[in-house]
Amino acid sequence: MTRTDITHPLRVLLATGLLLAVCGVPVRAASFDDANKLYEQGKFEEALAMYDSAVVRQDHTANLFYNLANTEYRLKQPGLAILNYERALVLEPAHPEAGRNLQLIRGQTGAMLFEVPWWRAIFPAWRADVYALTVAVAGWIAVFSVAFLWRPRTRNRTLWWGLAFGSLSVAAYGAFALWADWRQQDVGIVTRSGVVARLAPADRAEVAQNLPEGSQVRVLSERGAWIYCALPGKQLGWLPAQALDRVRIMDT
Repeated sequence: MTRTDITHPLRVLLATGLLLAVCGVPVRAASFDDANKLYEQGKFEEALAMYDSAVVRQDHTANLFYNLANTEYRLKQPGLAILNYERALVLEPAHPEAGRNLQLIRGQTGAMLFEVPWWRAIFPAWRADVYALTVAVAGWIAVFSVAFLWRPRTRNRTLWWGLAFGSLSVAAYGAFALWADWRQQDVGIVTRSGVVARLAPADRAEVAQNLPEGSQVRVLSERGAWIYCALPGKQLGWLPAQALDRVRIMDT
């Protein structure tokens, strides 16, 4: 683990922003380093509080969630550890340590997972913004290629047709990857032990499925203190809202 003229009000605003940029970042970096030191000293409760504060401040990085997950695992909170390893992998899909630790803890808890579609294997472990850039660049190349094909004096039309088709294919590939990533927006992780999905939003309703810590669900709707979810094995059920958290942190 431990990685020209400006009006007076505008001058003040810019100066204040520069001061915050110079002074604020080292403080945040220092607090992250301090949390790492606490972890290394075995002071896991104190380290957890500092990592949680960084999450609340939205200083989100893959290493923050990775270190937070390590701390939660040390404190015997495997469900939360799995959640935050997942969050680290959202920000850095190729993070090797987070992937290995996630697989290890899932094996320990017996977490239930959705089947991975075969087509996910065709996508490299890139962030969503990389795929978005791929779609944008390939899309513009396709537009310019088609524009040249409309010109009556264009030569090497076979070349331009090939470029248009190729770029459209790349854009479609990137768009499909973005769609696959979008489908993960509603994935949640069961963060408590002894969680039971029920067929109705009531404590005494019939059991639909037992879900070990770290199990995946897909949020479909919410009703008060209950969340209706798609469960592994193509079942549906209601879970207490406090028993799970979404992997993707919703902006507030």
